Amino acid sequence: MIKGVNKKIIEISNTGNGTFEKAILIVNPESGGIGMNEINRRANNYISSFGLKSGSDKKPGALLVLLISVASMMLGVIAGILMNVYFG
Repeated sequence: MIKGVNKKIIEISNTGNGTFEKAILIVNPESGGIGMNEINRRANNYISSFGLKSGSDKKPGALLVLLISVASMMLGVIAGILMNVYFG
């Protein structure tokens, strides 16, 4: 017997947790009238309650942003020095 053919399923494939690869939520058909934005918001809140994060919630850490900024600045300085040496 096949069940759940008409069910809406939300799959969160990036939980932000090394233990859990995916989270699968089945939307209750009796919840009716709720838009997809609200369903996604509720799914994210539910997953967050377990200490997991959906892919859309992941943000780069402050250290990563700092490292990228410093590397970009250093490349700019090196490019300026090289331009001054060769074209100055």
